[in-house]
Amino acid sequence: PCLEVWNAMVPRGIRLWICCWLHQANAQATTAGCLERTWVDDCLLGGCCETVPDTLMVGTTQYNWIQSFRARNSVEDALIVEIATAVPMGPLLGITSVSTRAMNSDTMMLEKPLQLVMNMKVLRIWNIHQKNQQYEMHYLLNWVWRDCRLLFNCSILEFEDSHPMFGNFWRPPFRISERVDDLDTMRKSRHRLYGTGIDQFTSEHVSKFSCPLDFSDMPYDTQTCKLNFLIPDVGSSQVELIWGDVKSDTLSHAEWELQQGPEWQLSTGEAKQDFQSWDPAIPPVSKLTAKFEMKRRPSFLTDEFINQPILFYLLSYVGLWIDVQAVPARAAAGIIPVLVMSNKVSALAGVIPAISYTTRLKSFIMMTLVMICFHMFEFGFTHHARKRMKIYDNLAKKEIAVMPEVAAVKALPLYLRLDRRLCAFMDAYVVIAMRTLSPIVYLACTCVLLGTSPS
Repeated sequence: PCLEVWNAMVPRGIRLWICCWLHQANAQATTAGCLERTWVDDCLLGGCCETVPDTLMVGTTQYNWIQSFRARNSVEDALIVEIATAVPMGPLLGITSVSTRAMNSDTMMLEKPLQLVMNMKVLRIWNIHQKNQQYEMHYLLNWVWRDCRLLFNCSILEFEDSHPMFGNFWRPPFRISERVDDLDTMRKSRHRLYGTGIDQFTSEHVSKFSCPLDFSDMPYDTQTCKLNFLIPDVGSSQVELIWGDVKSDTLSHAEWELQQGPEWQLSTGEAKQDFQSWDPAIPPVSKLTAKFEMKRRPSFLTDEFINQPILFYLLSYVGLWIDVQAVPARAAAGIIPVLVMSNKVSALAGVIPAISYTTRLKSFIMMTLVMICFHMFEFGFTHHARKRMKIYDNLAKKEIAVMPEVAAVKALPLYLRLDRRLCAFMDAYVVIAMRTLSPIVYLACTCVLLGTSPS
């Protein structure tokens, strides 16, 4: 109760000042140095006054290990070695390094899980491979936690992974579920230690991630990718992951409009451990999830797979107005667009993976191909009908010359008379119907398939 009244009535800045003034072990570490880190928690959970049990009994001797760690004030290189080897209280604590999980008031006094705050900065996203449903990302991860074993004077220490003592410090063994590969040559890490026991661990990565893509609305699709961060085999009762924030440089891509870092959707939750499906008694692990959207810029696909098919359809449609007797011209106007559209279908299949559902773009290309094929069918039927009509006309002339008193058409068998009427109908009306209905049907289908795009 006294602590609650203290926290409620005394401003936080004054609490930090009094706390650091009362418990400062090194006189050279000024109070201003403590007050500069106003983001540190108050006296209960952080700052220069970490209230964990400060006494350690070894036999009949009592040691003030917190004060001993806080009193370390060697020069920078020597101080890093002392912290890395837990000098001077390491032997009494049974440790020779600080590579094990952090110890602070949460884990030692309040029986709470170790809190790890993660911040992320995305530098670049590129090489979005639609067929493999993968992309590459260059990013920085910044982890922040408290560890009483890292206490020293109120200065700041910073060292990179090239330091010989780097491996003596604990760092989160995190996993990103969607990560497929990591470029080791680009990986860099560094620790930034504060005398208050705060450790900021920053790692730089270039990784390849998987992202299931839904191509149903292609080329007007918006894809959602997510990243799941967790520490495997460490239950949420031991380590709790907390989101800080997500920042980014200006993310851009030639084909995709990428959501910027501050706009990403962040959430926390739990995930099953690797063996939890076999043993339900295994507790779940803490998980952080980040989701971002990629909205396709449709200009490229529109030019390649919409504008060009429309032009080839118009070329095929113009062929309907060429006389069927001009066989080479009609055949070229019909067969060339069919071949080109077949290549377009194959080109689209090379861009996206082998999916079992159709897309708007593929439906449009197939519809265009079908309409062009109908133009070719019309040419074949009309040319056949015109050729048959010539045969019947020649036959009629011969019959009239032999039997002028009998109409030639009546001299033909019934099935030939029906065939003649059908050919006459096709020659007279099919081409007219195709010229009229084809653009109407094509325009209507195009509006249905592409006219309801989100853009």
